[in-house]
Amino acid sequence: MLEQRLREGRRGPQVRPFCQTADIGQRDYSRSLQRALVDFGADDTVDFYHVDEHLGKAADCIAPARKKEWLHQQHGLLLENKVTEVLQSLEAHFEPLEQKQPPVRGTHQYLEKRKDHLDYAGARAAGLPIGSGEVESGHRHVIQQRLKIAGAWWTLPNAEAMLQLRTTRANHDWNRYWTDLAKN
Repeated sequence: MLEQRLREGRRGPQVRPFCQTADIGQRDYSRSLQRALVDFGADDTVDFYHVDEHLGKAADCIAPARKKEWLHQQHGLLLENKVTEVLQSLEAHFEPLEQKQPPVRGTHQYLEKRKDHLDYAGARAAGLPIGSGEVESGHRHVIQQRLKIAGAWWTLPNAEAMLQLRTTRANHDWNRYWTDLAKN
C-alpha cells in the first residue's frame, strides 16, 4: 500500500518493469489476451515446445525404451498437421480411468482441447515461428532491456511510447516511421 502511494506521488502513476512474458502468437497467455487476439482476427498456434513437453510425458509410458524414436514420429505427424493420427496413437495407450494424473490421457486431453490451434504446417509455410522462443527473446531485448535499466521508472504513457519506438526499431521500420512523421 505504501509503495503504491509513493509511486502515485507527484509524478503520477508509474509502471514497474514487466516480470512475465505473454507469448503473442502462441497460446501461453491470459484469457483477456486470447479474446483480444480473436477480436483482432489473429490466428494463434500452440507453442511446439509445450506440446513436446506433454508428448514427452506420454512417451515415458508408451515407449520408454524408444522414447526419442516415438517422439520424432509424433513430431513429424504434428508438423504435417496430422493431429488425428497423434490422438489415435495416444488413445491406444490410455491408462485406466481411475488412475490419478494419467500422462497419456492428460496429453490426449491437452491436444484435443487445442487441436484447432496446431497448424504447424501453415505457420511454417507462412514463415512464422512455431515456438515462443523468438517472442520471449524479443521481449527480453526489445522491452526489458530498456524498461529495466537501473533506477528507471515510467509513467504509463511514457512506457507505452517507449515500447512503440523500441518495437518500431526492432521491426526495421525506424526510417519509415520518421519519414511518415515528418510528412504529417
